[in-house]
Amino acid sequence: YTLSLHDALPISLAVKNTSTGTFAANTLIVKDQLPTGVSFINVTGTDWTCTNTGQAVECTYTTTLAANATAPLLTINVTAPTTVGAITNKACVASNTVWAMAGDTTAQQACDTEGTNVVTAANVTVEKAVQTAAVYPNVNYTYSLTVKNTGGVAATNINVVDTLPAGVTLVSATGTGWTCTGTVTCTRPSIAAGATAPVITITAKAAAAGDITNKACAKASNDMTEMCDTVDHTVDPTPVIDLRVTKVCTPTSVNSA
Repeated sequence: YTLSLHDALPISLAVKNTSTGTFAANTLIVKDQLPTGVSFINVTGTDWTCTNTGQAVECTYTTTLAANATAPLLTINVTAPTTVGAITNKACVASNTVWAMAGDTTAQQACDTEGTNVVTAANVTVEKAVQTAAVYPNVNYTYSLTVKNTGGVAATNINVVDTLPAGVTLVSATGTGWTCTGTVTCTRPSIAAGATAPVITITAKAAAAGDITNKACAKASNDMTEMCDTVDHTVDPTPVIDLRVTKVCTPTSVNSA
C-alpha cells in the first residue's frame, strides 16, 4: 500500500472469533501501537470503546462474540508521516484475561502486521474565476481555471473536469498544452513540481438570467486527493437600451428669398 505525505490513512481492523462449536469470546481488547510519525485522528466502530494515549490505541469490545462471528469493523483514522519511507503497523487482540496475565502472553494473542510506503507526491489544486465583469443571457462570457502543483514531484496525467451547469452552453475551451473535450474535460501530461500550468479559458453563454454555481475539480495520477473549487455568479437580465434623438435647428429663424 502506498500513500502520500500528510494523506489520511484509515487502518481497518476486523476481529473474528474463529473458534468452532459454542466457544464464545468475551471482553476482547485490541491494542495498536501506531508507527512513529503517524498522527492519530479518531477511531470508530460500533460497540467498541476506545482510548488513545500518544501512539497507543486500545479498544475494548464487551459484547459477546459468538463462535465463527466477526465483530463490527474497527477503524483507526490517522494521518501519514511528514517524511517519506516505509512504516509498519501491528495490531493484536486478546481477551482481557490474557492481557492481565503476567509474563509473555504473545502465544495467546492474535496479531496482524501491515506495511505502508509513504512517498513524496504531487499536490494538484485548481482555482476557478469568472473573467467577464457583467454576464448577460446569450452573450459569451469566460471562466478561467488555474491549475497548480504544490507538491514535491512532477504531477502526471492531470485531469480537470468542469461540468457546466444546466442552462449554460459551451462555446470553447482552450489552454496551452491542454487537450479539452466535451463540457468540459481538459487533460495534460504533466506539471512540474511547484509550477503553475497555463490557464484554461472556458467560454460559455447562459440561456437566461439567474444565479449560477459552477464547480471544477482537478486530479493527477500520482495525487491521491481530488481538489475542487466552486464559483458563484449572477447572469443579469438583458439591459434595456434607451435611444433618443434630439433635433436642433440652427439658426432658429430663416428669411425667405
